[in-house]
Amino acid sequence: MDGIVNVLQDVLRGSNSSDKDLGEEVFDHDEFFHQQNKDEVPVSEFYVCKKILYTTIGVSSVKVFDVCLLVPAILFLLLLIYTSPRSRQKLSGAPAFVVFLQFITLASTAICLGRALLLIMVPAHKDSSNTLDKVSWTLTRSSLLCLELTAILNLMFASLPSSRNSRRLLFGVVLVSIAFFIITLLIELGVPSAAFHVFGLGYYLYAEGGGLYTAIIAGTLAVLNTIVILVRLRQHKSSPGRSKALIYSSILLGLNSSRALGGVVLLTGMKGGICLTSLTLYLHTVLVGPLVFLFILSPYLRHGQGHSLLHYSTQVNEEWTDEDISCEEKSGSGILRNENHEQSEYTDPELLGENEDDY
Repeated sequence: MDGIVNVLQDVLRGSNSSDKDLGEEVFDHDEFFHQQNKDEVPVSEFYVCKKILYTTIGVSSVKVFDVCLLVPAILFLLLLIYTSPRSRQKLSGAPAFVVFLQFITLASTAICLGRALLLIMVPAHKDSSNTLDKVSWTLTRSSLLCLELTAILNLMFASLPSSRNSRRLLFGVVLVSIAFFIITLLIELGVPSAAFHVFGLGYYLYAEGGGLYTAIIAGTLAVLNTIVILVRLRQHKSSPGRSKALIYSSILLGLNSSRALGGVVLLTGMKGGICLTSLTLYLHTVLVGPLVFLFILSPYLRHGQGHSLLHYSTQVNEEWTDEDISCEEKSGSGILRNENHEQSEYTDPELLGENEDDY
């Protein structure tokens, strides 16, 4: 009899603990119980601009946002592969800035494509830390930052520096991108933005550091694009590549300014800010590579010089190459042959004899 009582007590305790765990799970995964605290729920997970970031296709775990990023990346990567034979031929002996720009364009596109494929094959699970998504997003954004900074340097200088100075500048760009990757990842994993928390999934979405961090990065890029526009406006209207540089910089200025504005609005607690940050995140990720290819690389590959800035400054102590010396020797020997031929005509013995008979 005592054994039966003990069994019943254990069953009742188990049911109470399971009910408690169920209550805690419902409380943690239902936004309704947290709506009163604006610090916990600055933006509702049912708000359309936030919902599009984690909405899946049907009953699968494939996110619509990842598919929307995958398709343009595939198309652009196929274009780069198709033009790669001509690109290698045209870029042989090209300035370091142009070669690196072509490389980082290809690399950033491949990283974006790899990120989308990886998240489709290995989606984030409920109550996970979403680390894979955040690391892959941060890597993608760092490669795009490197691409954009390289393009800005290409357009900003009146003439590209020497090969040694170019390598130093490119090394600085790579260091800035690495620093951006480390800082952004630490923020995302350590202090994620509450505006991107989804209670139903139990994890935080990628927020690129939150509103303030996004506003600082995008605002800095907007200032750099403004400087490029001012530099180009001071040039003559007939300068090669002036119009393409102005169009490219104006588009990037609009994107970065809108992204910075979205970060500021999100920082103030207004839910409309997530619409700007989400839209510009997609447009910036999809468009930067094709814009660089269309307005900077494509003209160079077509004409051998993309615009007036894509060439090295003249070196004062530049040494002659072996080819130049051989050409000079050939031309010099040709002159000597002509002079010897003319001299032989004047010193011909028969001609001298005829001249003496005339006298």
